[in-house]
Amino acid sequence: MIKVKKRKILLLPGDGIGNEVMAEVLKIIDWLSKTRSMSFDISERLVGGTAYDKEGDSISDETMQEALDADAVLFGAVGGPQWDNVEREKRPEAALLRLRKELDLFALEERLISLRIPFMQIRELPRGRQLSVKGNVINVPVNIYKT
Repeated sequence: MIKVKKRKILLLPGDGIGNEVMAEVLKIIDWLSKTRSMSFDISERLVGGTAYDKEGDSISDETMQEALDADAVLFGAVGGPQWDNVEREKRPEAALLRLRKELDLFALEERLISLRIPFMQIRELPRGRQLSVKGNVINVPVNIYKT
């Protein structure tokens, strides 16, 4: 029998559609666990506006430490108009910036390109009016607050 290392995955669903997306991700993880020789230790923490409402900051130090200790961090979405007037350092988007900084992900795209690793990064921008394609990054602006 092959002994498989249990991988630590931190789920950060965040706000809005992030919860729905993460529910589908959990189905995939469950399928991988059942059909492949893979094992996961999954934990979930608050991030974004939900974390601000319940913990007073968009990402707690405990959540950040858990992200640093994880093998993978799966991030949903953060933000919404109800947090537009929150001080800048505690806004939902600040959690994403802190994660990117402390996990050293700012230069990820450049590292992947320099190693010649093919990848595609898709970003949904909830506020904006133009579609831009730059290299392997596709920015898709969507106004989610318009009906």
